[in-house]
Amino acid sequence: MLFPPRRTYLPFLLLLALSVTGVSRAAAPLARVHPGGLWVLAVPTQGADSARVTVFGETHAMYAHNGKWVAPIAVYARTKPGRYTATIRLDDRPALRVPLQVVAKKFPTQHIKMKKSKTGLMSPAILKKERQILNAAYEETHPEPMWRGAFQSPIPGARVSSDFGRTRYVNGKFWSQHGGIDLAAPQGKVTVAGNDGRVILAQKLWMRGNTLAIDHGMGIITVYNHLSSFLVKEGDTVRKGQPVGKVGATGFVTGPHLHWEIRAGGTPTNPWPILKGGIPLP
Repeated sequence: MLFPPRRTYLPFLLLLALSVTGVSRAAAPLARVHPGGLWVLAVPTQGADSARVTVFGETHAMYAHNGKWVAPIAVYARTKPGRYTATIRLDDRPALRVPLQVVAKKFPTQHIKMKKSKTGLMSPAILKKERQILNAAYEETHPEPMWRGAFQSPIPGARVSSDFGRTRYVNGKFWSQHGGIDLAAPQGKVTVAGNDGRVILAQKLWMRGNTLAIDHGMGIITVYNHLSSFLVKEGDTVRKGQPVGKVGATGFVTGPHLHWEIRAGGTPTNPWPILKGGIPLP
């Protein structure tokens, strides 16, 4: 069994009581989330036909669920600490503004040495093209949750070789904030679906190698990188624990392993709380 290390941040569920005009009837608690954390924002539907929320410079859909509009929002791991505001719009009504406090979180640093034959995959043009492919796939989310309970490790019992959020340097230069966890496993090891969902991408990319993405609904996506092969295809419905691919060393890697992510609204979120307790919905 894969046991998560101790973590100081968990998903935060904020439910607001709204009046018909969109003004809060009661003071809402201030959400406090670490970089990399998950913020589940929920408001009563108030008879609205649509809802959207804008925060951190991006606008996200909200999803109708149990009489509420809900949006799971990931806080990017490099977000600076401070007070932010989420702006919610129900149809074309006056905006509701909700405060969010991002609390400082320090991540460890990791230095990686890569061969020159691999560093070409760091090309901005390649990365841009990959982002376009991935972002287009992420938009195919189901409006209702498809997952059941807590998520499971895609390789039960595997050792974590690189944890979420590490500040990575490649050959001495800043590369990225690690958006997932790397699981050490031999070439060909079977990897399984973290939860129920639908395959929205099964494609060979450049930096990420053979990449599988599974939609679990409401903008929650799991991503499996560097696979040697796929065991499912785009459009397939999968169940938690079902084999979906095999570990490989395709793309920007130093050796065989699985890079696994959980994304909310397209942004990577720390997977450990979700592996432990799932995603809280109102």
